[in-house]
This record gives sequence, C-alpha cells and structure tokens, in this order.
Amino acid sequence: MTGDLVGKTVTEPGITYVVAQPDNGTLIAGVTGVGLFRGDANGETWEALGQGKGSDEIAHIVTSIVFDPENPERFWETGIYGGGGLLATNDGGDTFARLGLGLLNHNDLVSVDFTDSDRNTLLVGWHELRQRLYRSQDGGESWVNVGENLPSSCGFSSAPLVLDANTFLVGCGMQIARSVDAGETWEVVADAGGLGAPLRTTNGSIYWRVDSNFGLMFSENDGVDWTRTTEYGVLYGNLLELPDGRLAAVGNRAIVISDDDGRNWSDVTTNMPFAPGGVTYSVENRAFYIWTASPGTKVPEESILRYAWDYEQD
Repeated sequence: MTGDLVGKTVTEPGITYVVAQPDNGTLIAGVTGVGLFRGDANGETWEALGQGKGSDEIAHIVTSIVFDPENPERFWETGIYGGGGLLATNDGGDTFARLGLGLLNHNDLVSVDFTDSDRNTLLVGWHELRQRLYRSQDGGESWVNVGENLPSSCGFSSAPLVLDANTFLVGCGMQIARSVDAGETWEVVADAGGLGAPLRTTNGSIYWRVDSNFGLMFSENDGVDWTRTTEYGVLYGNLLELPDGRLAAVGNRAIVISDDDGRNWSDVTTNMPFAPGGVTYSVENRAFYIWTASPGTKVPEESILRYAWDYEQD
C-alpha cells in the first residue's frame, strides 16, 4: 500500500504513523522530514497535505493524529524532533496552524474535550519528560503546565486523556493519575498501566496498556477504579475499537482481537512480515493496515501493508 511514497527521500525513521480517515476510506501517513500524505483506498497515489497558502510546515516525527468525531476534516497532530509540537487543521489538511508556538515542540499525544462543542480544552503530553503536561482552555491560544502538580512518583507524562473540561487522566508509563479540577491537583489511581495512548470506547470504558508482557488496565467509571483484564503475552502499540465493539491490537505474530473486554485474544490475520509501529482499521475498506519505520533516506516498498478483513463476517 506504499504506492508512490516508495523511493521518496525522507529523514529517518521514515513512516512513523498511519491512520484510516473516518468516513471516506482514505489513509493519512506521517513521513518524517516531509510531512503528512493522504493515500487513496488502493494505496497507489499519495498527495502531500499542508500545501495550502499560509500552512505551517510538518517536518517532524509524527506521533499522533486525533480526529474530531463530529467533523473528520478537523484534526490535531503531534510530533517530536525536527520542529515537533502540536498542529491543527480545519480543512482536511489543506492548511495547518501551529498551536503553542515557542512552547510546545516535543509532544507525544494530544487529547481534546469532545464534550464541549467549541473544543476549548486540550491537554498535550511531552516526550520522555516528567511533570510536563500542558493544558489549554481556549482552544490552543494559551497554555499552562499542569504537569508540575503531578506526583513525583509518576514517570514520563506523555499520554493524556481528557474526559471533560475538569476531569483528566494521564498515563505515566507505570502509573495512571487522575484530576477532577482541570489538572490543579492529581491522585494516582492505578499503580500499573498508562503506557502509550489510551483507548476510550463508545460506551465510555477506558483501556490502557500495562507493558508488553502484562496486558491491559480497564476502567468502567471514568478512571476512578481500575482492574487488570488480561495477562495476554504481548500487546504492542495502539489499541482499536472495531464498529461492533470488539477490541483489536498488534499481537506477537498477528493482529489480535478480543470480544470480552480484553480478557482473551485470538489471531485474526496471518503472521505479519515485520513488527509494525501500530495498526489502524478502515471500516469503508474492510481492512487492517500496518506500517513500519525504516533506516536510510528512501521509503521502502513494503512500508505500509493492507490485510483484508471484514468485521461483519469474520
């Protein structure tokens, strides 16, 4: 599915992030040094985003893309190194605006308050730094570091989750902390979990990886209480919710799914040819996609792969 991205001159590590854009069957890929690209459903043709007049440049390692659930043309993007930070688009990626200029420049993940129609509250986690968690309450115009108030026991404050304008969670690698006053004070609510980006499902449940050997932490009450759902051997990268409510993730050999809140997992694809950077699923294309970063300055052919899988039949 790498199409005409093959051979493109890039900065290491090349392709670091791929996501299926909601509602239209296209893909968006983050390509280090040269920006974001949108690929067609067949993965043959990729067009550069951010080419509109006045758009800010994306040249960093892309670490996350978060779509507005009510408007897929609006999304936020984070990155590290190479002028990383936080950017936003309201026109499907034609133009991007950098938020927190001069302040946000090395960020792993952004979370947005989608309970607020104005999207005023944003929380941004920092890459491999403790007590660095920036909050905006005006849509990204101004920012304050609420990570200074995190308990000293917390690790890197990289992975935030905004539940509403006052209720925040942050994954600290080996702990999960919670705030009910917009980050002014924090309480550690789990002494495991908080690794990587969390998944909040359509029914409000929250899942967070513990580490690559000890499965998931699970909460049904907005992160107040947590239980470990599985001791499944290996779960890598990000977690997905499929349209029927099942969970999907990268296993140690194949893409795996669970229909019991992450307690048990089963392979649903053949063995993967490489350990991918993550997985995404396109409802429109009925397919999983995996990707891999690569050494060197040229994009290899098999950087993005597709596996046909219909969630309604399999």
